[in-house]
Amino acid sequence: MTEKARSYVIRGIEVKAVGDPDFWTSAAQGAWEPDTLRSLEENLSADRVFFDIGAWMGPTSLFAAAQGAVVHAFEPDPVAFGKLQANVLANPALGERIVLNNAAMTKDGRPVRLFTRHRFGDSGSSLLSRVQDEGSSVEVAGIALQSYVQARSIDRIDMVKMDIEGGEFTLIPAIRPVLERFHPVIRIALHYPYLIEHAEKRDTPSGMMRRLRRSVIGVLGGDHLARARAEADELLNGLLDALSDLPSVSGPDGRSLSVEEVRASARTITELVFGPAHRSV
Repeated sequence: MTEKARSYVIRGIEVKAVGDPDFWTSAAQGAWEPDTLRSLEENLSADRVFFDIGAWMGPTSLFAAAQGAVVHAFEPDPVAFGKLQANVLANPALGERIVLNNAAMTKDGRPVRLFTRHRFGDSGSSLLSRVQDEGSSVEVAGIALQSYVQARSIDRIDMVKMDIEGGEFTLIPAIRPVLERFHPVIRIALHYPYLIEHAEKRDTPSGMMRRLRRSVIGVLGGDHLARARAEADELLNGLLDALSDLPSVSGPDGRSLSVEEVRASARTITELVFGPAHRSV
């Protein structure tokens, strides 16, 4: 039996969603990422172009389309993409402005392996294999941004939201030419701790050996931790360097940050906005 869509009002906009009532009720009550939704209101309007990289089941894609924007949504997680499709179909007027892509945005467009934290569809899937991952993995299609833009003759990108569970650190430098061409507002969720987890799992694939090391010499051990952090810092600096030409950077709450502040605290920052300053209300 097909589940019926329910209506929710999010920041004055009615959307219909299939399933996941707890999440959508939370969003309607203003508890889910209000700063993200506010930034969509501030930066999107009719005929502007929004790239939702890591679209999950569609809350930001639907909200962006409701602002009048043309939306290009990318979601590789097979379960999440099924929910995204269902939610777009439940909102036909908005769906006319949403282009769905069941693929991961990657630096070269090749197929990649997607790992799940607990289960597919829970918003935790990543291209990084991490220590605390409990679920399975699957090969998914890849899309290169430059090729996608050329194939579709896209002549503007006004805003990018990227929430890809650690993949941002290698993707941002790879898509720098496109970002420099269009100068969009870029809202990025940062997952620095996942880089450490990935390094630990890569260097010590055996779960038994990881548990032994933790019990004897701590979480990673001095040398392992130092190497993992050095590698993670290099990736972080590469991301920041790739965005260094954008006019401003702020935290999710809209507070302006200097590049020095970002570099000093980037291990704990969970979200950054590059481009025109996000205005806190």
